[in-house]
Amino acid sequence: MLPPRQYVKRWGFPLAALTLIGGICLVVGTVGGWTPRQEVHSETGVWDLRAFDLTRTAVTLVGDAAYVPGAFLTPAQFEEADRLGEARIGGLFQDGASYGTRRLRILVEPGAALTVADKPGEGADWVYLTVSDTTPTTPTTPDTPDTPDTTPTTPRIVAADRFGVPASDRAAAAPSDGYLILTAVADGGRLDILEHAANWVLDKGYGANEYTVGATWLMRAYTTGVFAGPLIIMGCLLALFCFHLILWLRWRPYRVSLYCAGTCLAWFISVGLTSTKPLLTLLPWLSWDIAYTLEYLSSACAGITLYLVWIGVFPWVGSKRLNALAALIFTGAVTLALVTDSLAMQAAGP
Repeated sequence: MLPPRQYVKRWGFPLAALTLIGGICLVVGTVGGWTPRQEVHSETGVWDLRAFDLTRTAVTLVGDAAYVPGAFLTPAQFEEADRLGEARIGGLFQDGASYGTRRLRILVEPGAALTVADKPGEGADWVYLTVSDTTPTTPTTPDTPDTPDTTPTTPRIVAADRFGVPASDRAAAAPSDGYLILTAVADGGRLDILEHAANWVLDKGYGANEYTVGATWLMRAYTTGVFAGPLIIMGCLLALFCFHLILWLRWRPYRVSLYCAGTCLAWFISVGLTSTKPLLTLLPWLSWDIAYTLEYLSSACAGITLYLVWIGVFPWVGSKRLNALAALIFTGAVTLALVTDSLAMQAAGP
């Protein structure tokens, strides 16, 4: 058996390579955060952004939204439900409903051109941007006869996108995922984000913190950073996978290179199926259920290959009991991913 120093000298490179990967992921993962961005909170479902210069700072919407559970409403129907007091404030799925309509109302300067971006959520979502022709202010009343009637007209849809098929029952619903980028001009100073959402596949609340808005040119920079980060990380991981695989093919006894290649491949798949999910763009035929299973499998595989790298570089730290425990955890994670649905995986996972 070689002394510890010789083990480090011979097999320290794979460990250093994995450390380098972690550093690259940490740095590149913050690319999307370089765009000036500020969170604005709301407890009423309305975000007043008229005091913000949206050409210099993007705004992330945080807080509660107006929602009507158990129904898919048009913009006009939602306005009527809101007028009758049927719309609630909070998270769409917080009271046990699995589908419904949610609205986020944004007040900006009239004529502002805005881009709404970010991940709309898990499950299935049909997202609409609606505008009104007049700025929502106090309407004419007997007490204020000189106030002009600027009551907003019926909202009209100016942009839309769809992810999956939201439905009132699980059998008819088709989950999907994607990244939303929609642009509209708020002629009347009001922009509404209306969602038809259904979540039959994940046990999550539904907050209003997924959307970021700003001037179109600023949001181009923001979305470019959001997309570039995972792609750069995936490129680095793919290159390192090929590198370690070639090393192993040239020297088969050096199994640490094979374990490093497996780790890089697992991370490549994991990064490709999280965040903006670029693998779903490259493989549009991949179903949501298979992608979700692969996401969990890749995490489990990355864990076991990292453990194999560690005991390959430092074999004196391993033991039969530790190896058996690692094998048991890995087998359990793989079995859970293969035989259970997404709700069970999420309940058992982090």
